[in-house]
Amino acid sequence: MDQTVLLLLTVSGITASMSEIVVVEEGSDATLPCSLGNNDSIEQKVFDWKKDGQEGRQEVFIYARGDYYGKGMDGQDQQFRGRVFHFAEELKNGNASITIRDTIVADSGNYTCIFPDFDPHRKYYVWLTVRTVLKPQIRILNATEDGVQLLCEVRDAFPEPSLEWRDSDGNVSSATEPLVSKEGKGFSVSLIATVTRTRTNRFQCVATQ
Repeated sequence: MDQTVLLLLTVSGITASMSEIVVVEEGSDATLPCSLGNNDSIEQKVFDWKKDGQEGRQEVFIYARGDYYGKGMDGQDQQFRGRVFHFAEELKNGNASITIRDTIVADSGNYTCIFPDFDPHRKYYVWLTVRTVLKPQIRILNATEDGVQLLCEVRDAFPEPSLEWRDSDGNVSSATEPLVSKEGKGFSVSLIATVTRTRTNRFQCVATQ
């Protein structure tokens, strides 16, 4: 699954602050980019990845001159154990990026890549959004001579999805206002449309984020 990356770059003093947005679908891998940008080796440096959480910062991954979580170091947050990997062969080129395997919605949030060996510390920021795989459920509510009432539902989706009913030619069918409810970290959305006979009598519910 491809991931979407948007880049926002700001520079303050001598400390580069790079903010990126990474968007992936749940269950896929997410690569969070981080690099000093000068191709200097960081094999004998330290870099520390943290995630902002409701109860403070979570320890995602740390590399310290050859040691890292899973190899000589403890303290990694339970959520990320066994799922976060760095690019060992790229350390000589200054690449401190990590990959989070089998992402879940709870992985969404703001991540910070910190190089504490520098004064001041260099920090790079990545915002990760893990989208749920949309699986619209459709059913017929009512059928009369005037038309057929169709219901489309998506449950526990993140971010909030948009729904549309379309006919076989791609035309958007008129519908009621969608009903949206919040369930935990996800959204449930339902949309009702009353459709009339067409050339093919085929309709589809399209869910997008």
